[in-house]
Amino acid sequence: MARPPEQILIIDDDPNIRELLDRFLVRQGYLALTAETGEDGIALAVRHRPALIICDYGLPGMDGLDVCEALRNRQDLESSYFILLTASGDMDSKVAAFDRGVDDFITKPFDFRELQSRIKAGMRIFHLNEALRRRQSIMDFDLNQAREYVRSQIPRPMKDRRAWIDFIYRPSHTL
Repeated sequence: MARPPEQILIIDDDPNIRELLDRFLVRQGYLALTAETGEDGIALAVRHRPALIICDYGLPGMDGLDVCEALRNRQDLESSYFILLTASGDMDSKVAAFDRGVDDFITKPFDFRELQSRIKAGMRIFHLNEALRRRQSIMDFDLNQAREYVRSQIPRPMKDRRAWIDFIYRPSHTL
């Protein structure tokens, strides 16, 4: 049975960029979701949990860094890979973006080959994070099972506390 296509969310206020990225992603075999504002993008991300998000920095209202930070604060979306698109490529902007949770950074105008490579790397990282999350969940379950087993093996306290203390502190006289 074929896996459904990976979902990628595009958040950009420029309809031409949204359309261009949508067509590119569909040709690459992805399912593209699009939003014009940061608020709409967050709502779509919450509803669909995309593997990857491509977001413009200069959005009206909530900018791309605000969107990223809002999504990083949600446990169900923290493993979504976040690529920030921006016209500014200066080092201070990049450092600020990475400090706020951005995973990758692409400056406009971008080359589609570079975008494709960064998307592939982002998908690989997303899948590794999801595998780690599943393994962690299994380990947590196993740990809880072991904890319950150990608790079941511990003797219950005796009702007569004197007998319990006597039992604990009575030295053995036979070997």
